[in-house]
Amino acid sequence: MRPARFLRHSSCFSLLVATACIIGGCRSGANEGDKRAEAPAAVPAVIPLSPDAERFVRAARRALGRREYAQGLAWADSAITHAPFAPDGHFVQGLIRFELGRMDEAGASYREAQRIQADYPGLAHNLGNVAFEQKRYRDALAYYALETARNRDPNPWHGLGATYETLGDPAEAREAYEQALVVDPNYAPAHAALADWHEREGDFPTALAHAEAALALDDDHLDWRYKTGALLRRTGQPAAALPHLRAVLDAQPWNYQAAFLLGQSLRDLGQLDEATRVLEQGNRLRAEQQDVERYGREALLAPESFQGWLTYADALRRSGRLAEALNAYHVALSLRPNNLALQANIATLYAQTNRPDEAEALFRQVLGTDSTHAEAWANLGLLYLRAGEMAQADAALHRAFRYGEGNPAVEGVRERLQRPPQ
Repeated sequence: MRPARFLRHSSCFSLLVATACIIGGCRSGANEGDKRAEAPAAVPAVIPLSPDAERFVRAARRALGRREYAQGLAWADSAITHAPFAPDGHFVQGLIRFELGRMDEAGASYREAQRIQADYPGLAHNLGNVAFEQKRYRDALAYYALETARNRDPNPWHGLGATYETLGDPAEAREAYEQALVVDPNYAPAHAALADWHEREGDFPTALAHAEAALALDDDHLDWRYKTGALLRRTGQPAAALPHLRAVLDAQPWNYQAAFLLGQSLRDLGQLDEATRVLEQGNRLRAEQQDVERYGREALLAPESFQGWLTYADALRRSGRLAEALNAYHVALSLRPNNLALQANIATLYAQTNRPDEAEALFRQVLGTDSTHAEAWANLGLLYLRAGEMAQADAALHRAFRYGEGNPAVEGVRERLQRPPQ
């Protein structure tokens, strides 16, 4: 047999033939650096956690870190059931609900934690994030200020800065960002915020210095690399901007803003043929991304719309933004956690994004619920095939072809596997 593409479950989505041997398949708060100010892993609660409840809290946090929101909420619910009078389960439930854009529910979770332990670390900051998202900016200021009084943490200072900017007080905003760096000189998001602040004030050299400082602290952060490239061009250094902008566009081939800036920098350097080509690419990408951006706005405006998140996730996937698509699919799954078609497609995206262990586990979970799920068997077989595990691949594909007779997607896999190598 020869390698084939994974297939996408046809009962929930239209089939899509993608590349890389596959058949189909955040929110921003006042604190752009770390929206969630999480409590330390072991915080003394008013009523200590039982071993089971502590295990559930840790599992919920791990699920949140993987953006597996449905599983995270289930673990948080278990923690609350086992320790309803401890704040930890309510707090982690609030973190997950915030990530899902459910601000009323997140606020309710945090307030329950507050009722149990008012000084729970990070709680005031996260209440500030909810208030900011709900446009209750004066409340947000009060919560962030309370957190700064309780804990030496740069996050609430960052939140204060963003809130002051929103309220039209740039001087107070700058002071808050600078105080975040006093608290933690290695807090890169404060440098990024100051880069934006100085850029808006027209002080481009100082903005560039802060952008470069942020990037030096986290050179994998593509937003900060883009900002550094943009400010290098703005300060008359287009040659120095090129490697940054090329790196962003290589990593995010849909990023039309990076394409435009790269084209403009090339034009500045007299490389007119390549500049024309890249600028045309930027125009094409902008047109392609308009629908994606619109679907994203609609999903955020209706965070409990399963179809809205599904539409947004599909659009992200079609444009090649697989990591973002995976996150959006997980948000949709949190609304319908028993949807096998969606689980199977998330497993396929795990495979596409080089997470084979998670893909296998989720395919197995789907098959544990429906052992005749032909497309899950097919994708699991293809996963084994790509890993060189031929016996397991044969067994899984045999089941796929038995249960999926007449299924166009599964039959397509059979046909491709029987096709002689070229």
